[in-house]
Amino acid sequence: MNLGKGNNMVPPHGDICHVTGLPIHRKPEWTDVIFDTDSDYKTTLSIIGDSIVLAPTSGYAKLGGVKKAVKFQSKFEAEAFGGEHPYVQINDWSGLRGASLAARKYFIENIEKNEHLLGMIFYGVSPLFKVSIKLAMALSAVGFHTQIVNNYPEAINLARELVLVGKTNAGASPAPSVPQLAADPQAPGHIQKYVEELLRFIGDIDWESDTFDYDMKRDPSHPFNPVFDAIALIKNEFDEILQERTRGENALRKSRAEAEAMNMELEEVNKQFEQAIERANEMATEAEIASMAKSEFLANMSHEIRTPMNGVIGMTRILLDTELAPEQRHYAETVRSSADSLLMVINEILDYSKIEANKLELEIIDFDLRLTIEDMIDVLSITAFQKGLELACEVHHEVPSRLRGDPGRLRQILINLASNAIKFTEEGEVAIRIALEKEDEAGATVRFSILDTGIGIPQDKMDFLFQSFSQVDTSTTRKYGGTGLGLAISKGLVELMDGEIHVESEVGKGTTFRFTIELEKQAEKSDAETVVPADILHKRILVVDDNQTNREILRIQLQYWGCSVEEVSNGQGALLKLHQGITNRKPFDIAIIDMQMPGMDGANLGRNIKGDPALENTILVMLTSMGQYGDAAKAKEIGFAAYLSKPVKSSRFYDVLVTVSGLEAGQTDRGSRPIVTKHSAAETRKNNIRILLAEDNLINQEIALNILDKLGYRADAVPNGREVLKSLEKTPYHLVLMDIQMPEMDGFTATHEIRNPQSPIPNHKIPIIAMTAHAMQSDRDACIEAGMDDYVSKPISPKKLSEAIERWTGNHEESSFISDDVVLEDGVDPRNVTAEKPPIDLDGALERAMGNKEFLDKMIDGFIKSIPEQIESLRGLIEQGDEDALTKGAHSLKGASANLGMNELSAAALRLEQMGRDGELAKADQALDELVRQFEILGEFFALR
Repeated sequence: MNLGKGNNMVPPHGDICHVTGLPIHRKPEWTDVIFDTDSDYKTTLSIIGDSIVLAPTSGYAKLGGVKKAVKFQSKFEAEAFGGEHPYVQINDWSGLRGASLAARKYFIENIEKNEHLLGMIFYGVSPLFKVSIKLAMALSAVGFHTQIVNNYPEAINLARELVLVGKTNAGASPAPSVPQLAADPQAPGHIQKYVEELLRFIGDIDWESDTFDYDMKRDPSHPFNPVFDAIALIKNEFDEILQERTRGENALRKSRAEAEAMNMELEEVNKQFEQAIERANEMATEAEIASMAKSEFLANMSHEIRTPMNGVIGMTRILLDTELAPEQRHYAETVRSSADSLLMVINEILDYSKIEANKLELEIIDFDLRLTIEDMIDVLSITAFQKGLELACEVHHEVPSRLRGDPGRLRQILINLASNAIKFTEEGEVAIRIALEKEDEAGATVRFSILDTGIGIPQDKMDFLFQSFSQVDTSTTRKYGGTGLGLAISKGLVELMDGEIHVESEVGKGTTFRFTIELEKQAEKSDAETVVPADILHKRILVVDDNQTNREILRIQLQYWGCSVEEVSNGQGALLKLHQGITNRKPFDIAIIDMQMPGMDGANLGRNIKGDPALENTILVMLTSMGQYGDAAKAKEIGFAAYLSKPVKSSRFYDVLVTVSGLEAGQTDRGSRPIVTKHSAAETRKNNIRILLAEDNLINQEIALNILDKLGYRADAVPNGREVLKSLEKTPYHLVLMDIQMPEMDGFTATHEIRNPQSPIPNHKIPIIAMTAHAMQSDRDACIEAGMDDYVSKPISPKKLSEAIERWTGNHEESSFISDDVVLEDGVDPRNVTAEKPPIDLDGALERAMGNKEFLDKMIDGFIKSIPEQIESLRGLIEQGDEDALTKGAHSLKGASANLGMNELSAAALRLEQMGRDGELAKADQALDELVRQFEILGEFFALR
C-alpha cells in the first residue's frame, strides 16, 4: 500500500477513488440534511469498494440532529449491507463546526451498540474533537478500532487494512473498557488501585512544563493507559494555548510600547500640523485678499479697455454702413478686424484669470442650441471662406433645441476650437458635428466634434495642448499667432459644465477635438407665457451712458429702426428726463442703461426707477462692457427686463428690443419671468414662429408635430384645407405645411384660396411648403404652379424639413425654391420603389421620430391596430367601384406607412392608389391581396420581436 501517496488529496467526487482505484457507490437518498437554527447539520454517505463507508459531516451537531443521523445510519446499513456486512467508516469532520455535549454522548452510546462496525477513522478533526474522541473511546466499550489521522489518503489506506484484519478476526471479543472493569464485582481491589494511580498521574502533572510521570504507562496491560493518553493530549493542547497566550502577551506589550512612542511622535506631528494649518489659513486669507484685489483690478481694467474698444468697434461698423471707397473700406475692415482680435485677447486673459482663481461662474438660462450654432457659424464662415475652406456643420436631428445652460460659454468653446481648426488648415474642410450622447426627461448630454484636414499635431506635443500659454509652434518666426490660452480656457469651461474633452490627431492628416457637456431641458411653456414681439417703431427710448461714443452708436441704431431717442450721461439726468416725460405726457417706453457710470451706476439707477411708482412700468435694458457672469441674475433681481454685454451685435440688439417691447405692464416685475438676453431673444424669435400643419392622417400628424417640437417650433394641426382657411383667418401663422390630398378640400384648392387677393385671408403671401407622399417630378411642378413655395416629400426627413422652414422663416427678404429631396422622374416604375427585408426600416422610422423610441412604439402600435379596419374599408370601396375614395384611402395608408418605415406596405398601398387613379378596379383585388400579405408579414415580424 502506498501510504504516502497524495497526502494533500481531498475526498473523491467522481465514481472512482483516486487513492485505491476502487469504485464509489452513491445514491441521492444517502444524504441526510437537518436544517435547524444555527445548525445546517448534514451527512452524505458513500461506499468505496464493498466495505468502506465515507461520511463527510458538516454544520453544528445538536442532539436532535444526531438522533436523526443515527436513524439515517441504521437505515443506510440495512439498505447498503443488509444489516450483516462488516464495514469501516471514515468520518470527514473538516466541515463540522462543533457539537453539543448531549449530542456527543448520544453518538458514543449508539456506536457502542454497532456490531458490524470494524473501525471508525477520523480526519479533519479539530484539537477539541481529538481530545473528545480519544477520551470517549477510551471510556467506552466499543468493539471496533478508532483512530485519528491527518488526511483522506491516510484514512482510506488504514480503512483497507482494518477491513482485511476484521474479516480474518471476525467474531473476536473486544478488550474490556474502563466502565466494564469498574463494573466487575470480582476485582474491587484492582479498581481501587487503578483509581488511585489515575489520581496520582493527574496530580503529578506539571502544567507549567512538559514533565509527566510515565511509570504507570510502561505497563501496556494497565487498563487506564487510554485515559492517560487522552489526558496527555489535553496537556499538550493546553501547553500550546499557554504558549500562544504568552506570545500574544509579549506582542501586546511590544505593541503598547510602540503605540506610546507613536503617540508621542503623533502629538509632535499634530502640533506641527496645527501650526501649518494656522499658517495656511493666514496665507489663504492673504491669497483671497490678493485674489479679490486681482479680480477687481482685472474687472476695472476690462471696463477701462472695453469702453474705448466698444467705441472703436461701434464706430467702425457705422462707418462700414456708409459709402466708402474700396481703399477706405479696406482700412475700415482692418480696423474692425484688429479691434475684434484685441477684444478677444482681453476676454481670454480675463477668463483665464477667473478659471485659475475658481471664480468663473456659469449662467443657466434658456436658449436654442440650433440658433446658438447658427450664430457661431456666421462668425466662422467669413474666415473659412477667405482661406478657401469648406465649413460644414451638422446638428443631428435627435439633439433637442430648447435647452438650459450657458450658451455664451458654449459658443466660446466652439469658436476657440473651430477657429484653431481653420487657422491650422490650409486646404480641405473643417466640420462641426453635434450629436446626442444620452437623454432623459430632465436633460441631455450632447457630444460636439470639431474635425479638420489640417497639419495635425505631433504626438510629443499632445500633452501640452491644454496647458496655459503653450503652443505647438513656439519659435520666434512662428507662422500661426495666438495667446496659447484658448485650449486651456476651453478645457476649463468644459469641465465646469460637467463634461470631458480630448483630442485625436495625426501629423499631415488632421485633428479632431471632441467634448461632451450636460445641459438641462427647458420646462414646457404654455402659450400664455410666450412673449409676442412688438414693433419698436416710434417707441420712446432713453439712452443712459457716460461715454459719448457709446451713446452716439446707440442713437444712430435706434433712429435707423424708427425709434424716438433721447440721451443723458448720468443717473441723476436719467431720473430727471424720465420724470419730464411723465409730466409732458410723453413717457419713455424703454430705458437703455449702461452698468458702469460714475456716481450712480446702472444698478442703483435701476433700483431708483423701479422704486418710483411713477416710473416703475418703464422697461429697463442693461448694457455692460464688463461682462461679469452673474450680473444677469442681479439685474433681473433689480427689475431689468434684459441684459446685454457690449459690444452687441445689431441684429441681437434688435431682437432683444423687439422681445421686451412685447412685454405688458407688470411683466418686468422682479422674478416674474426670466430676464431677456441675446440668447433668449433669439430663441423667442424662433418660438414665436407659428406653423400650421395641414394633414388628415393622424399618424403623419403626430410624427410631424413631434419633429417640429424637437426643432423648437410651435405648430398646430388641422385635417383638411377648409380648416386651413379658417385657421389662417383667425391666427397670424408664419408658415403652412400643406398636404396635397385631403378630404373636403385638398392642398391645391386651399393654396389657390390663400393666394386669392379676394379671400378673407389676411396674409396672402404666407410661405406654403408642400409636404406630400407624391414623389414625381410632375407632382412637384404642380405644387409650384398652384402657388406653393417649397416642397418636402414623405416620408419626412427632419433635416430637410428644418432646412425648408429656415429658408422661409429666416431674416431673408426673399427665397428661391430649393429642395434637396430625391424626386422620381416620370416614367419610373413605382413598383421598384420597395425596401429589402425586414418589412420595416426601424432606423429610418426612429430618425423621423427624432430618436424618441417610446413615441415610435406608440405610433406603430396604434397604426398596426388600425390597418384591419382600413383594409376592410378599401375592400368595400373596391366592391362599390368608388375610384376617388379608393385613391384617397390608399394614398393616406401609403403616406402613414412610409413615415413609419413600412416600405413594402407603402409600396402595396401605392399600387392600389394608382389603380384607383387610373380606374383599373378590375385588378384592385389583386393589389389589395398583396397589401394584406404585406400586413401579415408585418404581423409576423412584430410577433417574433
